[in-house]
Amino acid sequence: MRKSLVAFLMMGASACGLPGALDSDNPPTTSGQSGKYQLTNSGIQCTQAPCPTILVTALGTDDSVLVSDIAFPDSMPLERRKQLANQLFEPGGLVAEGTPHGEGMEGVFELESVTEP
Repeated sequence: MRKSLVAFLMMGASACGLPGALDSDNPPTTSGQSGKYQLTNSGIQCTQAPCPTILVTALGTDDSVLVSDIAFPDSMPLERRKQLANQLFEPGGLVAEGTPHGEGMEGVFELESVTEP
C-alpha cells in the first residue's frame, strides 16, 4: 500500500503540470541564483513535513523550483512572517527577492525582501 501511495503522489505531482516537478529531464535552473521570484502554493499536499508546497518562479521566466520552506530574516517579526506565508494562497502569490537553495523536500527559499503590490 505504501508503494502505491508513493507512486500516486509522484504521478499526481507531475500530473499537476508544475514546471520541474519530479521531472529529472527538466531540472530547475533557478536554484542558487539571487533575484526576484514569485512564490505560490504548489498545490502539492503531503501527510508529513517537509513537503514541497511552495513553487518558486523567477520573474519573467518559466524557470521554477519546488521548495518546502521559507527562511525569513531573523529580524522579521512573527506576525509579518505569518502575513507573508498567507500570501502564498492568494492570487498572484508573494513577490520577493531572495535565493532558492536546493529543491523539493530539501529546498528552502532564503527571503531577503518583499515587493509590495
